[in-house]
Amino acid sequence: MELKAVSFQKSKRMSIVQLAGPWQNSFDYISGAAAVKNDLIEVKEVSDAGSVNNLFVFNKSDKYVFFMDGDILMGAKQNRVLNTSVLLAPNSKSTLPVSCVEQGRWSKTSDSFAYTANISPHRIRALKSEAVKESLRKSNMYMAD
Repeated sequence: MELKAVSFQKSKRMSIVQLAGPWQNSFDYISGAAAVKNDLIEVKEVSDAGSVNNLFVFNKSDKYVFFMDGDILMGAKQNRVLNTSVLLAPNSKSTLPVSCVEQGRWSKTSDSFAYTANISPHRIRALKSEAVKESLRKSNMYMAD
């Protein structure tokens, strides 16, 4: 399949590229929130001790699952926000790079993370994005404070 860039627009931190190509169905994926809500994936702490900056995710479905930068996951030892957008392959295991969004708590409220429609506010996403960009430059990791 051949794609052609038709236009490119940029405003501050957002860029949009319009692509043209032959008609076809897009690949089948679902949002991370829908996957959590419908028990198609399992998102847990990476270990019993946990890690503030990483979560374990098991995509139990035969669909791709998309988590967007700024999505908030609630539960386990502490609520977290995704540091980058992630597309999980069907039936795969991965580690999600995350940051804390809940001050002071590091105690288990559940074994896994629950569905939420929340997303972090623009200002927090912008600050986090700058920290992740710097972390990628220095250590090739998606870390933020």
